[in-house]
Amino acid sequence: SRDVEQSSQSKLKLPLLVRNPDTRLLGVNFDPALVRLLREVKYFLLLGLAVPESALEIYKQVETFRRWTGNLDLIVNMNNDVLSAVLPVEKPLVMPYLTKFDFAVEKGLTVLNWKSANITEFIGDVMESVKVVSSVNQTMKHNFEYVQQTINSYNKPLLARKPKPVVKDEFDREHKNMIKERYAEIKDGGKHIHNMVKETNKVLRVSNASADWRAYVDFINNVVVSGLANCVNSSLEYLLDQIDPAVIAKEEKNPMVEIKLELVNARGDDDVRREEVRFLPGLMEADGKGVRDLVNTWIGSFLNVATVFRRLDNEGTYLREMHTDQGVCILLAVINETLQNNEDKCVELKKSYEDYSYLWETDITKAFEAFKADAVIITENKQSLLDLDRYAAEIKKYESVRDTISKLPSPMDIGWLRVNTQPIKSQLTTWASKWVSVFMEHLHFTVVDKLGTLHTFMGQVSQGLDREVLEDGSSGEEPLRMVMEDIRDVRMAVEVTNEMFEPLQKAINLIKAHQNSSQVSKEHDIFLVKIGDKNVQDCLDEAPMAWESVVKKTFGKKEEIMPIQMKEVEKLKENLEAFFLQMRTFRNTFRKEAPFTFDGSPDAAYKSLDTHAKELIT
Repeated sequence: SRDVEQSSQSKLKLPLLVRNPDTRLLGVNFDPALVRLLREVKYFLLLGLAVPESALEIYKQVETFRRWTGNLDLIVNMNNDVLSAVLPVEKPLVMPYLTKFDFAVEKGLTVLNWKSANITEFIGDVMESVKVVSSVNQTMKHNFEYVQQTINSYNKPLLARKPKPVVKDEFDREHKNMIKERYAEIKDGGKHIHNMVKETNKVLRVSNASADWRAYVDFINNVVVSGLANCVNSSLEYLLDQIDPAVIAKEEKNPMVEIKLELVNARGDDDVRREEVRFLPGLMEADGKGVRDLVNTWIGSFLNVATVFRRLDNEGTYLREMHTDQGVCILLAVINETLQNNEDKCVELKKSYEDYSYLWETDITKAFEAFKADAVIITENKQSLLDLDRYAAEIKKYESVRDTISKLPSPMDIGWLRVNTQPIKSQLTTWASKWVSVFMEHLHFTVVDKLGTLHTFMGQVSQGLDREVLEDGSSGEEPLRMVMEDIRDVRMAVEVTNEMFEPLQKAINLIKAHQNSSQVSKEHDIFLVKIGDKNVQDCLDEAPMAWESVVKKTFGKKEEIMPIQMKEVEKLKENLEAFFLQMRTFRNTFRKEAPFTFDGSPDAAYKSLDTHAKELIT
């Protein structure tokens, strides 16, 4: 009993508080043995057992001890929380309040024990002091956490895409609207961050010029820089995921942007306008109109997030830190390389269409005229006919080109770009059709021209052969002469005409074989053109028989006029003999009487000249 009393009394003389010399954390110095004593006295009294007087005297203060230890626990916990949570950069700012608290709490560490007077007043003073420290610390922590939460809330990609590809202008318009909303959100958050820092300064009651405060602002500033850099990095990473072909293939993503490949009439570097295969919009930078300009706009909007609100440490922006951030620089380099690789693949696609440049760069008229002059066959009768094999080869060649172009895939997905190749395909198939048409139209013209000429010739000759030539010569020489001319013309055309029927039929067959796949007008449609009152095929089918009929009629007419022709020949011979005698007489007379020399007057000489001149004329 005496040992317990002496031990308990010695425990009550211990300081109220103790401090760890290393961590400076406080602890309530109410010995566990006292706690055990008070608990045992309580149970003894409940059981009605005798309690030593000294222990009972201590127990009478149990509520006081409970109140003191409880309040001291609060004080200790608040102090320890501050010391445990305070950051090195914050400690110099909180130190004045901690020093004041340490001064107030020093009595509890060195002077006051559990038997001292004025413990309640001490607890009140220390409680007030520690609440100030705790309040300042909580304000700093709350404001700092708000800054962190606000800046972390920005860590969302500043880019959004549609599930399906859209054209550049639409994507650009929607991106600008989204950026406008995000910038407004970030700007508002920036204002609150500035307000939080000002509130912290107001609570700390520290000068803005103090080194400790500038260090703290620099710390918060770095947090903001890190948060903005995270925002830029996450946006760049999101962009890279959208354009990386490996990610696109793995996640089966659709392209983001759709462009067109067209044949456009553009002015080149030599200031000459010509047809060129171009992407619309262009792949590279083009005064804000190219695909690269669009990507640069996205990246610029990511980086410009650092300019939405002013810095905490001065009036500038955070743009320099974004440009020098290692993560940002690496991502920009990877993105640029990825874009370049994708552009190279697009250029390869463009070159595959430029391989057909001969379709539009070659002058069709000049090329065909050169071909036409060479693609002929000279027959035994010196007739120039079309080399139909060469025409067929050229037509098939351009039809094959057209079919190949039409089968090319459209659209073409190249990485993050969808290339609509339908415009260039339609334009090139049209050009190929133009080449086919120029050969087809010439075949058509040749067939129609030759058949039309033959039809007209047979009609004229047949009509001419029907002229009446009287045997007695009363019809005159003119009908005979004209009939003989018709016979001559038929005789000269027999072989030439006979050898052209087969080539004409082959030409028609060639036209028919390719006309349905060619873009021909009605006037060049072999099935619609009429020669006389018949279509081309019927006309050609009947032409050999009609021509044979004309030839027979010609030879029949020749036999018919043969006697009359012979009479005209005899008459012509007589006329020639009479003319010969007349000329001989005139020659002799002229040589004898011509005024080669004259001895008379000049007037007589001129009269003689006039006389002989009249004889020569008549």
